[in-house]
Amino acid sequence: MAIYSLVSAQSSGSSASTEAGLGAGGDAKTRICSAFDVVSRAVQSQTNNNLGQDPIAQAAVAGNARLALIGGGSYLQDSIGTGGSSDLVEPAERFATALQIIGVNALAGIPNTDPAQAARLSDADADRKVVLEQCK
Repeated sequence: MAIYSLVSAQSSGSSASTEAGLGAGGDAKTRICSAFDVVSRAVQSQTNNNLGQDPIAQAAVAGNARLALIGGGSYLQDSIGTGGSSDLVEPAERFATALQIIGVNALAGIPNTDPAQAARLSDADADRKVVLEQCK
């Protein structure tokens, strides 16, 4: 699934940092990067499931991938809050919004090969790479 490429290179956050939830406090960079790591793991996990050739299993995997995109985008957006460097905040906001838009379009049956969806995937991947770099 092409969406997998959005999160194929996870952030380097530790498992302890990924357990931090919304409102966990701390500085903006830690909060955003922790949320980014959790979202990346969720999307990667849900888009990489292989339950075989059964159409029902494939639909379940696709549904979970879309849920990870939409829910993950919302979670990341809610985690951004106030403060933080615009070098991190702006691409994180764009990435969060893009995940939601990609997920909703996927729910509407728009394939990844659709030019507009392909452009959204490409733009989101570019923002993902910036966030990943800023979270190092």
